[in-house]
Amino acid sequence: MPPQEPLDELNLITGRFCRKSFWYRLLWWMLACELMLVILNIWTPDLIARSVHLDRESNFVVWFSSSQLLLASLTVVLVSMRESVFRAKLPWLLLALLLLLLSIDETAMLHESLGPRLTFAKAEIPSSDAHWLAQSMPMVIGSVVFLCWLIFYGFRNDKVARRLMFIALLCWCLSLTGEWIQHNSNYLLAGLDAPHLYKAAWMLEEFLEMAGASLLWSAIGLRLCSGVTMQLKGK
Repeated sequence: MPPQEPLDELNLITGRFCRKSFWYRLLWWMLACELMLVILNIWTPDLIARSVHLDRESNFVVWFSSSQLLLASLTVVLVSMRESVFRAKLPWLLLALLLLLLSIDETAMLHESLGPRLTFAKAEIPSSDAHWLAQSMPMVIGSVVFLCWLIFYGFRNDKVARRLMFIALLCWCLSLTGEWIQHNSNYLLAGLDAPHLYKAAWMLEEFLEMAGASLLWSAIGLRLCSGVTMQLKGK
C-alpha cells in the first residue's frame, strides 16, 4: 500500500516531532546521557552517589528510564492514529500497553514484588531462591516474539527504523542475559574474587537496558515520520 498523506489532526499534535532529524538528534543526546551516567558510576562524588547509582531503585536513573518508556508508549499511540482500521491499530496499541507497563514497573518494581508472591503462593520453595526473570519467562518470550513480528510487519518500509528496532531488541535480550548472570554469579564465578568484573557486568546490563529503550523510542519516532500504514495480509 503506498504511503498516505499525514492526517491534519495528527500533524497538529506532532508538529516538529515528525522530522526525522529530531529523532536522530534525540537518540544521540539520550545515548550521551546514558554514557554520562555510566561514567558517574565509575567515579561518583558521595553527594550524588545514591541518586545516579545504576543498580539501585527510586533514584534519577529509574526516573530517566521510566520516562523514556512512558514517552515511547505515547509515541506509539500517535503511530496507531495513522492506521485507518482497528486491525492495524491493535498491534501498536498492544506495544503502547507493553511499554506503559514497563514504565510503571521501573518505578513500582512489580517484577520483584509480585513475581515471588504469584509463583510461590502455595509452594514450599522460598521465593528468594527463584529470580524474577525465571518467574516471568513466558511473558518475556511472548514479548520478544511479538516485537519480532511487529518489526517485520510494522517497520517494513523504513529500513533505518527497522535496524534500530532490531538493535534495541538485541540490547534488551543482552541486558536480560546479564541480569541472569548477575543472579547466578555465585555459581558462575565461584572462587573468583572479581568485584570489578561484577561491577562492570551490572553497569553494562543497566546501560544496555537504557540504550535499548532509547533506540526503540527513536525507531518509533522515525516510523511516525514515515506516514505509512502497516501492511497486513488480507487487509
